[in-house]
Parts: sequence; structure tokens; C-alpha cells
Amino acid sequence: MEPVDLTRRTTSVLLADYAAILDELRDRGVVRTANPPAGDYAELLVKTALCGELVDPSVKGHDGVLPDGTTIQVKTRVVTSPRRPGQLQTSPFRSWSIGKVALVLLGADDYAVIQGVLLPSATAQALSTRRAHVNGDVLMMTAAVLNHPQAEDITQTLNAAASSL
Repeated sequence: MEPVDLTRRTTSVLLADYAAILDELRDRGVVRTANPPAGDYAELLVKTALCGELVDPSVKGHDGVLPDGTTIQVKTRVVTSPRRPGQLQTSPFRSWSIGKVALVLLGADDYAVIQGVLLPSATAQALSTRRAHVNGDVLMMTAAVLNHPQAEDITQTLNAAASSL
């Protein structure tokens, strides 16, 4: 598919297109909120890949439940190549009452899955840093974290899920 030349469109037209695209993605069940689509998309990929269920977006503390009943929090980042400073930092964890954490890196050009892993919550918490100003813990999705001995690589499973959507 040929890329669309967006340079001649006004800002208001681009924002209207973005809103329409989000509406269509919501209608298709790809995203669940009006937030930027990366988080909702990663949640859908994890749900599909691991045969889990997503909880209502208003539920605090976790995004879904795996078939064995384990709760899961999904954190995603959209990254460029080369990566820019700050692109690997997750949004804050404000609770650790979850069983597992799914970390998903998506490519900035096409939202393709670059890497995805599952970590036990205790491992993710141990690798996180407390940030008082956000009242939570943040995790940097560095190679050391993504390739941690307790990390289960789910990249291929996420890619298979992406191709099925």
C-alpha cells in the first residue's frame, strides 16, 4: 500500500482524520478508548495471543485476566529506530496486586510488534523505580529487562495475534 502524503493537509483535517480513524478502530473492536491507540492495541494483542479476557477500562490495577485466573497489566511503548530518550519508560504502576506484567514494544512506523514479554509482577516491581511525583513505579523496557531470565518471550505469539486481527 502506498503511503498517504499528509504534508498538504491542514492540522484540523489531520485531527479530524485521526478522530475518524479512532472511531473506526473502536467500531472494529481494536481500541476501547479515545486514548492514543497503542495501549488499547497492545491489550487486544495480549488478550488474543494469550486467550485471556480484558476487564472494563474503568477497572483499576489490571487490564485483563488470563485463562488460569492470573491478572495481567499491559504496558506498551511505541519506539523509533534508533530509539529516542524516554521512549522505553512505562506509564506508572500504582499497584502491584497483579500476577503478571506484559511489556510490548511497537514500531513507530506501523505499530508492528518489535518485542513482547511476560514478567512475574514481583520481578517487574524489583526492576522498577519509585517516582514520587507520579505516585507510582516506572519500569524501563531496556534489553536487560526484556531479556531478564524470568521474562517469557511472547513476541511470536503477539505477531500471530496481530496477523489474525
